[in-house]
Order: sequence, then C-alpha cells, then structure tokens
Amino acid sequence: MSASEETAGIPIPPPAIPFGVFTAGALVHWVASIRRWPSDGTPWLGWVLIAMCFILAAAAVAALARAGTPVDPDHPVRALVVSGPYQYVRNPIYAAFCLLYLGLAWVLGFWVCLVLFPLVPIGLMRIVIRREETYLGNRFGKEYEDYRSKVRRWGIL
Repeated sequence: MSASEETAGIPIPPPAIPFGVFTAGALVHWVASIRRWPSDGTPWLGWVLIAMCFILAAAAVAALARAGTPVDPDHPVRALVVSGPYQYVRNPIYAAFCLLYLGLAWVLGFWVCLVLFPLVPIGLMRIVIRREETYLGNRFGKEYEDYRSKVRRWGIL
C-alpha cells in the first residue's frame, strides 16, 4: 500500500459530526428561546439510550483491542474485527454515537436536535463510513466483502 492508502483518509474526527449537529440544534433552542418539551416522567428513556451507548462503545473498543487494531481511523487497521458487537453491526461505535445523541436530546428535551438527528447518520455515511468501507475493501479484499454481505452496516439497515 502506498502512504496515501494506509488509512481511510477521514477528513474530520468522526465524533465531530454528531457533536456539531447536536451543538447546532442546542444553539437553535438557546438563541430562539424554544421551549423544551416536558419530560412527563420519560427521561428514563434518554438515560437508557445513553447507557446503551456506553455499553456498545465499550464492547466495540474491547473487540478492537483484543484484535490489536486501533480505534482511531487515522491509524492503519491491523485486523478485520468480526467479533463482539462487530458480528451484529459493522459500525458499532458510530451506532453508539447515534444512541448518545438521541439520549441526550431526549433527556434535555431538545426537540430541534431530534429533528436534526438524520443529519448524523447521513453525515457519518458520506464523510466517514464510505471511505472506511473502501479502505477496508482494498485492505482485506474478499474477507471484507464476505463480512459485509453478512453483517448490516447499522445492525438494522
């Protein structure tokens, strides 16, 4: 592989996408003085989503560590990880970002953030995941294509 092919070439840190969209939604709430919706006893749903985020992310990071491959997409991948949550979802860390985003929006009552949420998976797809999939396909060939044909990108889609 040439130096330019050693990583997926992600132009921004992946957490910047959900963080940026959430910040934009929160700023709209603040600047426009938009009322938060009343929780009416359901903030527990947001907390469940946040807990699921941390469980999923921890399991994904542990699977990467066991395989001896880095979490940071700016470093070359050393192994194709297909164990742990990766046997059910190809992008568990990005799915965890989405769970955290939704959980925080729910707990804080920021309905604008919920409206903006589709920008998160779309942004991750266009800016990060497509590049990673191309990189992994080039790096692991048929092994990655077989994995890709068996495991869904987001687990549900």
